[in-house]
Amino acid sequence: MKVMERLKTGSARWLRFFEVTMPYSLLPVAVGMAMAWRPGVGAAFWGRSVLVTLLMFLGLMFVHGSDSIVGYRRGVDQQVYKRQGVVKREKPLVTGEVSMREAVIATSIVLALLLAVCACYVLMTGWRVSALTLGSVFILTQYSVGLRLSYRGLGELAVAGTGMGAPIAYGFLTGSLAVAPLLVGVVLGLWQGAANVASNHADYQDDRAAGRKTLAVRLGLTWHRRVGVLMLVLGWGLLASLIVLGALPAAMALVAVLGIRHVRQVQLLYAGEILKSRRLGFETFYKLSLGMAVVMVLAR
Repeated sequence: MKVMERLKTGSARWLRFFEVTMPYSLLPVAVGMAMAWRPGVGAAFWGRSVLVTLLMFLGLMFVHGSDSIVGYRRGVDQQVYKRQGVVKREKPLVTGEVSMREAVIATSIVLALLLAVCACYVLMTGWRVSALTLGSVFILTQYSVGLRLSYRGLGELAVAGTGMGAPIAYGFLTGSLAVAPLLVGVVLGLWQGAANVASNHADYQDDRAAGRKTLAVRLGLTWHRRVGVLMLVLGWGLLASLIVLGALPAAMALVAVLGIRHVRQVQLLYAGEILKSRRLGFETFYKLSLGMAVVMVLAR
């Protein structure tokens, strides 16, 4: 019994460290899978679906792990706890659940696995799909390390890049790229990036104090909010265009009923209810992604 309790406790802390309890960014992969799916697909389709999901999952784990390590080393996360600021999620490095040595080793293992899956991916598909995949994964993993996009005001770009999970999955499963999945990925990326605006709002004071030049810090909160609204509007405008032009089934218009949630997300953001806006943004992204996937499957 004690062994099981220890395993359960140990697993929980790593789930918190890598933030795998909120895998919203994996949902574009499901949309890409739905766009590639056809009745009667064989076992190979589902096997490749597992591989592309694993690829994105490991990429996101690395982003969260490396972000926690860098955030701790730069003192951003400790500052939040010290001044009792907005804690969006628990930071095991700050609370002492995970040591720095453990964090570095675990994140390095994730990176090694990610590189191994990328190598398999390249061997199993063409150069165009491989180029899109490797480019997207590279940008995603530069969130806090390497190019450190989130420290240069480009964090939203990295987050929006998760939308590329749709064309990546579609390309890997069909062996070719297409315009519709690529643009759907842009739509999803814009919505995901807009949800991340609230995250940067919540971190504004601590990021500014620690010298982390996020887009919110560079632009100021007023203009940063406007960027978030613009991303939502562009996402909906692009989706509407794809439906009107016939690139997506007309039934996709049904997801528009969730647009009211984005309106509420913006209202909460402007009202200063940052965490509520953030939560609603990610929950809406979750519902929209699943809704789009279901529509694509039913439209076959």
